This record gives sequence, C-alpha cells and structure tokens, in this order.
Amino acid sequence: MSTYGATFADLAGERDRHLGIEGTEITVRNLQTGESIGTTRFFAIPDAGRFCGASTNGEFDTDDFLIRALGLNRVDAGAPAGAE
Repeated sequence: MSTYGATFADLAGERDRHLGIEGTEITVRNLQTGESIGTTRFFAIPDAGRFCGASTNGEFDTDDFLIRALGLNRVDAGAPAGAE
C-alpha cells in the first residue's frame, strides 16, 4: 500500500476556461494520517505563455514540486543504479 498520494484539482471555472485560463491545485497527503504534506496552486494561459504560481529557478515542474514535498532527491534516469 502507498504511503503518500497526490491529488490534482481543477481551479478554473467555466468563464476562466472560455478565456483560455487553466488553474490547478496539487496536494500531497500522507494516506495513513490524512496529513497534508504540501500544496501548490497555479494558473496559466498556455496560448499566451503566461504562468502565475510558485516556481523554482523561474520554472514550474510538477515533478519538482512532488520531489520537494516528499523530501526526495532527484535521480538522473540515465545514471547507473546507485549513482546520484
């Protein structure tokens, strides 16, 4: 059984979507305790290249958020096993 789970919620309403705005909330929870480990929210207008939300080094990456929320280290997929 998994210890953690991530949920994605759509924050954009019908009017937002009509204007090309997307909104998302990502929450990471401990599935045994229900404790929220981390939450992030962002809005974007992809066609215009616009983004509003927390970012690292000027870029937003859902994988990066999940890795930071869980206190993990990023591993290069091309690296040999055990190499970091």
